[in-house]
Amino acid sequence: MAEINKSQTLICCNSMVNEQDKANIKELLFCIGSVIELPESEMGMGSELVSCMPGFIAAIFNEICGSAQKHTNIAVEEVVQMVLHTMIGTGQLMIENNYSYQDVITRVATKGGITEEGVKVIQEAFPQVSNAIFDKTLEKRRQTTLNAQKAFKE
Repeated sequence: MAEINKSQTLICCNSMVNEQDKANIKELLFCIGSVIELPESEMGMGSELVSCMPGFIAAIFNEICGSAQKHTNIAVEEVVQMVLHTMIGTGQLMIENNYSYQDVITRVATKGGITEEGVKVIQEAFPQVSNAIFDKTLEKRRQTTLNAQKAFKE
């Protein structure tokens, strides 16, 4: 995302870093996107959310596009473009208006309507998938860290 100045960079500072140093590093990194400071104990999850998420999002929406293709004659390229532009627009709307995910759902899903039906399916079935994603990736991160620590000691 840094290549389009939309990165989400995470920083972690110890007690040796003063407020001016933090401000300087944030200002430097801001030229490639947003900066969030996290405690070291949260950098694993933070990494999942910013560095792995593009792959997760691409995989999820690839599946959605594949499912849509089974129900339409719209060209694959057009399906992908519709989904991509909708993703960008939704994200921008949320950022610019400080909307939560629930705000967007409420704005779009009319009671008893089509969107509400799809949202129900997602809310019923997807939590298991998202929990499994983080269970697997965080365990892999722990194993990678342990392997690196072991190799460093050798």
